[in-house]
Amino acid sequence: MKRHKEALFTPLDKLESLDWKLRNEGLIRVLEIGVRTGVCLSSLDIWGENLKYYPRNSRVTLVDKNIYLQSYFEANPSRISHLKVERFMVSHGDDLRGVPSNSVDVVVATLVLCSAANVEAVLREIRRVLAPGGKYYFMEHVRERSPTSLRTVQHLLSASGLWPAVFDGCHLDRDAARSIERASFKDLSYKYVSVEDSRVPLLNLMKSHLIGSATK
Repeated sequence: MKRHKEALFTPLDKLESLDWKLRNEGLIRVLEIGVRTGVCLSSLDIWGENLKYYPRNSRVTLVDKNIYLQSYFEANPSRISHLKVERFMVSHGDDLRGVPSNSVDVVVATLVLCSAANVEAVLREIRRVLAPGGKYYFMEHVRERSPTSLRTVQHLLSASGLWPAVFDGCHLDRDAARSIERASFKDLSYKYVSVEDSRVPLLNLMKSHLIGSATK
């Protein structure tokens, strides 16, 4: 997973802000949805796992549905010491009111759409807050593309409500690529990768991942 994230976020180092004032100061504005990466398996929760990949010139807004978002980082300041946090927001990502339209250079969302109550609303909000030319970076676990027994299990566990009930709304059978393709982004680029975990076999139910970026 580490090497995939390194490849995904490397372009941030060369990114210039679309806001003239930030650009003149050598800064970029980043908004991350779902800061508590891994919420579908609470024992494996990792707060701010993506933040270490952000360049030091980042001004960030951190969005998560967990009400302890801000207090966690206040108690663990080293996790964000290299960044300037402009705002903490408690939200699922489908309601970013308070974030002006066309104001963000980058939106990052990893392992978010699987548990979103309204995937389309999340993607609409991402497009709204991004400045024209802004980038959306994503990594989502998705259903198996081939009609295998694993795909059948993913569907049954999700449709029955069992998996979402146990793992915080997570669905194993969502087609994130199709949703993103319909969201009217430009320059959409993605690939599928398999991320297997021998330490926690249960995680292999979500081994297929979609990784990529898109432009507003």
